Amino acid sequence: MMRRVLVAGALVLWPAVGAAQVWQAIQAEAARCAKGGAWNFWVHRGQPDRLLVYLQGGGGCWLKANCDLADQPTFDPVVEERDSPANADGILAIDRPANPFRGWTVVYIPYCTADVHLGARQVDYAGVAMDHRGAANAAVAMQWIGAEIKSPREIVVTGGSAGAIPVPVYATRLAARFPKARVTGIGDGAGGYRAPTIPGILAGWGVRQALSDVPAFAAIDSAGLTFESLYIAAGRANPKLRLAQINQDHDAIQLQFLTLLGVPGTPLAPLLQANLDDIQAALPAFRRYLIPSEEHTILTRPGFYTTVVNGVPLADWVAATIDAKR
Repeated sequence: MMRRVLVAGALVLWPAVGAAQVWQAIQAEAARCAKGGAWNFWVHRGQPDRLLVYLQGGGGCWLKANCDLADQPTFDPVVEERDSPANADGILAIDRPANPFRGWTVVYIPYCTADVHLGARQVDYAGVAMDHRGAANAAVAMQWIGAEIKSPREIVVTGGSAGAIPVPVYATRLAARFPKARVTGIGDGAGGYRAPTIPGILAGWGVRQALSDVPAFAAIDSAGLTFESLYIAAGRANPKLRLAQINQDHDAIQLQFLTLLGVPGTPLAPLLQANLDDIQAALPAFRRYLIPSEEHTILTRPGFYTTVVNGVPLADWVAATIDAKR
């Protein structure tokens, strides 16, 4: 038996309860990538009262050189089958007994707009056209959640790399949509970006426009719009929202992007420490997990189940973060 679901002009066949649990690709006619390619998101239907939202990473761009596909692009311009969460491990290996999200409903939001899922502006970079529309694409998935998930009691929003940055934004949106739910946001692998160029880049992508309907973020002035300010504003606006980050203290990818952001040759660890301390000072309940490694992101990798820092397994720390008193 199949149930018919209409999302932004796309008809989707949705398995009834008891059917084989699979990932469903949901097409959305109004959504697309920065270079015009088709965009879809994936859903795995599980317990209706427990929802995991995962925001995929994939770089970003803000100059002709790193937006031009013929030059040195620093973003993923397409959504294709290799992006399917069925290919991932870690928390997306949804049937693993040790997975704290085993049995949950999962919405996986892919990324191809080079704007940390928050852009709302078309930009011409010296002849290279980019449609930074990450906010509109994510809104399609949010629309599906609002229509299909009726009374969740537990929501976790997470994401890796570029997908870690907007975690507090979409956690805030879902907390407003479902005020009775316990909501947690966990970013993975993007905590060290401390660079004076970031507010200007976010402005160029149209992030302020994308956040203008959320009072918590609309109050941030242009000069103060940074990645850590999103976490701080979200936590101050909703003290019940639990926010956390996982980082690796020598993350090679974060170091590469810091060079592009104008901060070359600086060790990552002190930048991470400064950003996380800023968040912690504003939000005492903020939680952090720091891994001594050069790897980039961990939540969707096999290492999620084997990583232990100071005697605390990462999988246990994630479970405890979700369950923590708020």
